[in-house]
Amino acid sequence: MHPMRVLTPLCSAVLLAMACTSQAQAMNLTEAIQSTIATHPDLASRVDAKLSADEQVKVAKGGFYPSVDLNAAYGRGYSDNTNTRALGNHHTSILNYTQSELRLRQMIFDGFNTANEVERTKGVSNSRAYYAQGTAQDLALRTIEVYLEVLKRRELVTLARNNLQAHLRVNDQIGLRTQRGIGSTADSDQSVARKALAQNNLDTAEVDLADAESNFYAVVGRMPDELEAPPSTRGEVPASLPEAQQSMVENNPYLKSAQADVQSAESQYEVAKSPFYPRFDAEAAVGANNNVQGDEGHDNEWRVGVIMNYNLFRGGSDKARLASDAHQINQAMDIRNNALRQLNENIHLAWNAMVNANKQTPTAREYAETTKRVRAAYQDQFGLGQRTLLDLLDSENELYNANRRYTEIRYTEEYSMYRVLANMGQLLSKQRVVLPADAIAATEVKNEARLPELK
Repeated sequence: MHPMRVLTPLCSAVLLAMACTSQAQAMNLTEAIQSTIATHPDLASRVDAKLSADEQVKVAKGGFYPSVDLNAAYGRGYSDNTNTRALGNHHTSILNYTQSELRLRQMIFDGFNTANEVERTKGVSNSRAYYAQGTAQDLALRTIEVYLEVLKRRELVTLARNNLQAHLRVNDQIGLRTQRGIGSTADSDQSVARKALAQNNLDTAEVDLADAESNFYAVVGRMPDELEAPPSTRGEVPASLPEAQQSMVENNPYLKSAQADVQSAESQYEVAKSPFYPRFDAEAAVGANNNVQGDEGHDNEWRVGVIMNYNLFRGGSDKARLASDAHQINQAMDIRNNALRQLNENIHLAWNAMVNANKQTPTAREYAETTKRVRAAYQDQFGLGQRTLLDLLDSENELYNANRRYTEIRYTEEYSMYRVLANMGQLLSKQRVVLPADAIAATEVKNEARLPELK
């Protein structure tokens, strides 16, 4: 791909106001992506979801630690019971009472519930981390799209402006001929009409540029003052589609997120097995009571022991929950496999778009170079009277359309290569983009699904 030109941005009123207050700073593509990642709320929400899952991991780990409870009560009570009546018929008493107990309980064995719950929450955290990475990659690709669009629109504005200048020169030439009596009114009208069309093309190009700059600001959070032309990413794209597919299977964050969901569902199934085991807890407690249940006096005690709890029957709910979680594992696998299918479709489409653009670029370049030579020849021939005004005007418009097509094809080709890298899951690494630390998964997840052609 030929090097892209960086052109002066169109100065709107907003840009002029900003230029008066601050000096414009040049921005490269990686900086633009970093700005997007730092400011875009879509990624922030995904990171928050991951942080929430991290806290759930801590909640689950709490099951490994002892629980300490303090119970205390103070009040005044009326009693008419067997103990009070022993002192006389219907003897009653009203006493102030206090109750207190300090109890420590430590889980010894809970049917592997806590351990598997920790793994389940870790799986959720990993899934959300990779989903955040996928969101970051999507935002990076969107940033590249608006970045290249601004550069392209600036080139197209320049082409339209040059085309208008060419029509103005022709119009001036025809005007001089008319004044000297060697030109026709029809030529003058035709020249004016084509000049109006060229002006309309410039107006349209400027509006398109303004729209592109607005899109840039919405995505990146900064105005596109001076943008550095990025080097071509051609060298980063693999040589064949199977290589790109292999990278997609190994690196795409959305696929890793779906795989983490499978692991989380498998851990949830293990959690559902825990009710089929007895639970053992160690307990230590100390208590001090006064005037409890109408018995005047104090009662102090302590105890240490092991408590077993084993449910023998719960109406079949535990088996039903186990079967439900088994279906959830299958569902998570189906979602992962479907994600693989969709990603495989996307990478095929991206690859085909890239191949098509690669084929069109040389012919578009040849067309632009040829029309440039034709225009120069027609200008010379028109001066000698060998070409009509219509021929000259048509050659100007054909050159404009050829240059415009070549510009559009170049940028389409470049963007198509970034699309391939994004589907491969390597766009962020190739652009040397640093992700927020909170978007990084605690453990690496390897996809277990495989495309049929990659086995």
